[in-house]
Amino acid sequence: MDEKIYCWGFLSDEKNSAEPIELKAIPHYEGLYINRRCKYIWSENCLYSWGDSLLEPPEVLLKTSEKIIKASYGINSPLVQTNLKPVLSGTFKDDISEVFGTSSGHAYLTKAMEVKSWDSGNTILSRIASVDAECCDFFALNLDGDVYKWAHIHIPKKIFIMEPIMTISCGAQHSVFTSSSEHVYVVGSNVYGQISIGDIQSTEHPILLEGITAKKVVCGGFHTVLLGKDNLLYSCGLGNMGQLINSNFSNINTLTLCTINEDLGEILDVYCSELTSFVRFSHKFDAGISSFRPGNLQKKNIIETFLHRQQVAAAERNYLQKVENEEKNRNEMIKKQLKREKRIQKALREFEINIIPNWSMVKFSKEVNEHVKNGIPSKFRGKIWALLVGNDNRVSEEDFKEGLKKAKRIEAQAITVEDKNILENSLKIISLDITRTFNNLGYFSEESPLNKDLQELLEAACIYRADIGYIQGMSYVAGCLLLNLDLIQAFQIFISIITSPILLPFYKIDQEGIQVREEIFTGLLKENIIELQEHFDLQGVQPAIFLMEWFVTLYSKTLSQEVALRVWDIYFYFGEITLFKTGIAILQLVSQELLEYDLSGIMDCLSHLAVYVKEPDELINQIDHVRIPETFVRQVHNL
Repeated sequence: MDEKIYCWGFLSDEKNSAEPIELKAIPHYEGLYINRRCKYIWSENCLYSWGDSLLEPPEVLLKTSEKIIKASYGINSPLVQTNLKPVLSGTFKDDISEVFGTSSGHAYLTKAMEVKSWDSGNTILSRIASVDAECCDFFALNLDGDVYKWAHIHIPKKIFIMEPIMTISCGAQHSVFTSSSEHVYVVGSNVYGQISIGDIQSTEHPILLEGITAKKVVCGGFHTVLLGKDNLLYSCGLGNMGQLINSNFSNINTLTLCTINEDLGEILDVYCSELTSFVRFSHKFDAGISSFRPGNLQKKNIIETFLHRQQVAAAERNYLQKVENEEKNRNEMIKKQLKREKRIQKALREFEINIIPNWSMVKFSKEVNEHVKNGIPSKFRGKIWALLVGNDNRVSEEDFKEGLKKAKRIEAQAITVEDKNILENSLKIISLDITRTFNNLGYFSEESPLNKDLQELLEAACIYRADIGYIQGMSYVAGCLLLNLDLIQAFQIFISIITSPILLPFYKIDQEGIQVREEIFTGLLKENIIELQEHFDLQGVQPAIFLMEWFVTLYSKTLSQEVALRVWDIYFYFGEITLFKTGIAILQLVSQELLEYDLSGIMDCLSHLAVYVKEPDELINQIDHVRIPETFVRQVHNL
């Protein structure tokens, strides 16, 4: 495949560029290794490196009679592995696989997947898949997807991230992780906007970049480059050398689309050095169908030639249609991304400058209404939820502490209270339920600090409202609150939710109250999708089958976290009728599928709604268009 390498940013002491410049590489190269510390390229038997100028061809560093398999950073010279053994061009240890350095020392990854100190040879971590380093700190990723961090004292500390991590990349003072589901997490310095959270505030704890997925993310010294699932390139951070493809050489604090000439080809990979960005392209080529037959075969007759020409013409039309469709989809994705970036930037400024400082005056304004529908920025979500819900029950920190203290005494069999057996059972269910809460994301695994908070919140609530106790599904509500609020605030809002008029019968398993709410939902379903209601009746599907889980978990178990949090935003803002509207909107979005299924197909579809309802904007828009006659509004308000 014809490949070329382009770069932009720092090119030499005399030249910087915000436009991609083709590197003078070597023909038919075998491999490439570029990061903040080195820029290597190699052929079968020769290793090259670009020096101070990227405008010049790479220089020869090493020649060998053996085939080069891999080259990487070494302390004083490159570490080169051949098909037979490492080439010891410097002082290397026999079992070395890769070397990493910080300002305070070096570590290396062994072939046995252990990280060891360069100076002492002591093992720091085992079962390690990859390592990278900032200026002062090392980061290691193990085979389970866990990330560890340590400095010169070689005592690794596990970093809590909500899901298994697949890749790590470190800049000078910031790091970026991508998960198994292609989500992106950022941590560290943000002086130049290099972690893309919309401002220049740094963070010691990893933050999920909501709505962003990536094939690959790499860090330069103070900038970040992301290759999206759409195969488009985005960048943020320091732009003074043009490393962001930003014509005015300015810094950018949110991942922004890089405008690259499509004629350069398809992006195969991305790399960053300290002040330069690199992309490896495959050159495009024209696909065609041969219109002749090889000379060793019998000549085509007139009919066969005519049919072949028709096939060629049809293939060309199909190819051109495919290219046109791909281009159309690509342009739509670019528009959506640009629109999303502008919306996030605007929302962050509005909430910080105008909305939060003037909350009591603007909370029901048209502008805030629209911002809530578009999604409260994650940075302010917890604060806005707390302002919207308030604390009408006057739940205090002392209530939490007293409830938790009593729960611990019950568990220790040191107290006698009314309905003690019921409470004991509730407390036991809590322990079993916690690890199953968002278990695919690992938020509340036993190693997570949130595990203890979730346990304590649910136990304290179980005692504080002993008349309600605990039922399965509550942990999802408490979990979502803890991901956005501190423990005491989460406890206060949790109590408000489970005691709200619409939801209380579901948490108390009050069958009469639940039936009233199911009848309201059925009436709304008939009002909005009568053909689906009739199909449900024909197949024997009752709302009770799915409504209990939807309302008890506030859709947080049913939908993806990104979509569910958007539902919560409008639930807290517009009130409890949102719960009914959300259910109807979900069924509207999947109605075509449901109408084609029998009972088993319907149940399977309703069990996998996150597969069908992926776009939060689409769901919020659908909720906005659900018809709620005034009679139903009065029924809900009178509950």
